[in-house]
Amino acid sequence: MITTTARRITAALVLSGALCGLGAGMASAATPAAPVAQLSVSPIQSHGSTGITMIIDNTSGTDLTLDGVSNPYGHLQDRPAQVLRAHTSTTVSDYSDSGEGAQLDVTYSTPNGGTVDFYATVPLAGSNSATATSLDPALTATTLQAGTGWHPTDEFTVAAA
Repeated sequence: MITTTARRITAALVLSGALCGLGAGMASAATPAAPVAQLSVSPIQSHGSTGITMIIDNTSGTDLTLDGVSNPYGHLQDRPAQVLRAHTSTTVSDYSDSGEGAQLDVTYSTPNGGTVDFYATVPLAGSNSATATSLDPALTATTLQAGTGWHPTDEFTVAAA
């Protein structure tokens, strides 16, 4: 009698489970599928898509010697002139594949033992910046144009003080 009762309970459970499954399937078939929401994705800046171009114009009568180039978050694309002759210019550029953005720093030494430094940054969060600094009293370094956007062109000049 225990065996027959156990069989009847098992059969009832299986049958009720099948009926519940059948009912759920019919209910889902009768319910129209919810429409898929259209996502609007705004463009965001991702690493690998920033870069800086620097144009350095030496309007002074002094030749400048490259002292160093730093681009910690990127890859140098166009190298600066080793010697930036008087009344010439050089173009320097890099691109970045870093989540930090792009940064470029070019330093020239002067015959008087001073330096002129050109610095630009394009952070992924925040504002671009471009600065020129002269540590030689005979020369001035000026930022003529600080570019905007993810690939700015920054223009600098070096002139006699």
